[in-house]
Amino acid sequence: MTTDDDAGDATRADSATLDPTPESLDKVRDILFGSQMRSVDARLKSVEDRFQRDLAQLRADAGRQLADTEAQLRQQLRELGDRLAAESAERTRRMDAVHAELTAALRDLERRHVALEQKGDLADAELRDQLLQGFTALQGELAQARERLARDLENSNRWLDAKKADLGALATLFGDVTSRLQAAAPADGTRP
Repeated sequence: MTTDDDAGDATRADSATLDPTPESLDKVRDILFGSQMRSVDARLKSVEDRFQRDLAQLRADAGRQLADTEAQLRQQLRELGDRLAAESAERTRRMDAVHAELTAALRDLERRHVALEQKGDLADAELRDQLLQGFTALQGELAQARERLARDLENSNRWLDAKKADLGALATLFGDVTSRLQAAAPADGTRP
């Protein structure tokens, strides 16, 4: 069934074939391919709209995923920061404890050093006193031994003086013994 528009389009097409101007060519194209072009345009528009919706949806999904990933990363960074802070605090606490122990040990060593120095000084003083006392006692004993030896030597000299024979008397005695021996000896030189 043909309508007036279709009949008008046909007459226009006939007149367009007679008048080959660019406007008439557009009209012919519109008459021949107009409905298809509109259909293709509508489909392209539909595809473009769907593409825009899908792109918007993808952007929204990507934005949500990026936001979720960013939130997870922030959460993990917070957790790592908290763990790092806790470990740092624990390390600081341990280092403070070690420092306190070392300080206490150093104080104890200093106290022991002072005590040992005092004991050493006392021991040195006692040793000096003992050595001095021993030296004094030894000097006294040596003096007594010298005096005793001097007395013993004096006594020995007196005893020897008392016991020794007079040299003149001994010479006379030896002279008498020699003359008696000569007188008792035979004149021929033989022994009796």
